[in-house]
Amino acid sequence: MASDDKESTASRGASSPVLHHEYFIDLLGRARRVGGRNIAVAVAEVGYVHVCVIDRSPGEHDAIRTVIVRLQPHLISQVAIAALGNHLADLDPARMVVITESPAPRCMTSADSLTAMYMIARLFRGAPVAAAAPSSAM
Repeated sequence: MASDDKESTASRGASSPVLHHEYFIDLLGRARRVGGRNIAVAVAEVGYVHVCVIDRSPGEHDAIRTVIVRLQPHLISQVAIAALGNHLADLDPARMVVITESPAPRCMTSADSLTAMYMIARLFRGAPVAAAAPSSAM
């Protein structure tokens, strides 16, 4: 996986390396690398989960991992939800951003993957997601 990652530098202050990789989780729970596919169509119409991982290293030993998840809660399968939980636990992000596009666009943030999976599971079941803190839902 590391050979397909995109590396860039941040434009603020001292340039720090940023490692960026993306993949889909399909309806059968299989993780697939994002290639030349249309991400918006795969998420909005097919029900794939789009996961974008951004690793930023501001210092020599410090690493900050942000994971952005885009999904349509009413289109994804239970298997895809379980696979997403497994992948998020393996990634162990410092920050999570969950973006849903239906029925109303919504962006939620979380400091850990467990809280994010709880929000995603509630959205999947159609239950309301209450904001735990002012910064957790927009």
